[in-house]
Amino acid sequence: MVLPSDEDFKESQRAILRLQDVYNLPAADLVRGDVIVRDKRYSATENLSAADAFMVGRLAYSSGFWRQTKQWMEKTIELIGNRQVVSETVKKRVELRDVLHHLAHAQFKVCIMVIETK
Repeated sequence: MVLPSDEDFKESQRAILRLQDVYNLPAADLVRGDVIVRDKRYSATENLSAADAFMVGRLAYSSGFWRQTKQWMEKTIELIGNRQVVSETVKKRVELRDVLHHLAHAQFKVCIMVIETK
């Protein structure tokens, strides 16, 4: 059995971000695996974990998708609460301070975008 590579993992995150952008899907729905597109419901058997949500949010952050970053980091905070989480996929610890750092920067960028459109 061949396991997915790191690049496969990144591409799956990019696909999630593309779906979110194209269909204007909230990160919360994607985390739950409960998505409605054109009046059709799609449901996953598993939810994304806090670590999964952080990883997608971090990719949104590095890609400059500030509104999506904000949604993913807010969902990550909701899922982890005041504890740290270890991602089984990448064996990386997700700490609240890291999530808050990404969220604060994304919020700043969203505010700048709003100001610039006025």
